[in-house]
Amino acid sequence: MPSGPRKRPLADGWSCRSATVPAPASLLRWLQTSGHRAAVAVPHPCWNDPDWLRPLLLTTARQCLGELVYGLVVDQADDRELTLRLVPRNAEGEVVAAATLALEIYRSGEDLSIMLEHLGAPHWPLLWQGVHPVWLDQEQGKACERPPDGKHAPSARQLEALARRLRTVLLRG
Repeated sequence: MPSGPRKRPLADGWSCRSATVPAPASLLRWLQTSGHRAAVAVPHPCWNDPDWLRPLLLTTARQCLGELVYGLVVDQADDRELTLRLVPRNAEGEVVAAATLALEIYRSGEDLSIMLEHLGAPHWPLLWQGVHPVWLDQEQGKACERPPDGKHAPSARQLEALARRLRTVLLRG
């Protein structure tokens, strides 16, 4: 059970631990139509609130990752970091462990970074999404090429799309 003040839905938005914010659909629509570009990207006040993030993340996963239905498991949530797992299920409701993803969202100065790991493909590099996507070798920690698509679901391109869209939603101008 989350601690702190009780969250209550508002007529035109949601409340979270630190602010009253637009409902997720409104926020996504605003991001798509505003054309507003800020000089400095500022994380949304609720970026690390799992209850606020859940519908946004699951909608983004459905849009980017295709046919599997994803559930969200929160491993850690604090002021600087949010660690999650996206656990997929097939049409029959069975867990597809080979497509499970680990997701870490954390503050880096005033910016947000996202680290994505494909748990079903442990030999794959990690995806770091800041301003640009960077694939990192897990053993050496050095930048490397994007893994080839085709062997694993979700693909490297789908993971990049997920990280990019999620970071866009979490940053506000």
